[in-house]
Amino acid sequence: QAEVERNRQVVADAESLVAKLVAAGLPVLGHAGHKEKDLIAMGKRAGCSYVASNSELTFKLGSVLDKLFQKPGES
Repeated sequence: QAEVERNRQVVADAESLVAKLVAAGLPVLGHAGHKEKDLIAMGKRAGCSYVASNSELTFKLGSVLDKLFQKPGES
């Protein structure tokens, strides 16, 4: 029970931090393994600018950074 409550608090803290960073105009990179669908969804719900998988960070870092720092309206 205590562990569940701790996990909830960690998630709430992370979501709060992401919201503050986004509000300050900073891009936020989330990270999760490609099979960790719950964590990917959590990062998106929290407002991460982009959620990258392990392989993206390993093999496509340049592309990930381009997406992260892309200005609205750019493609």
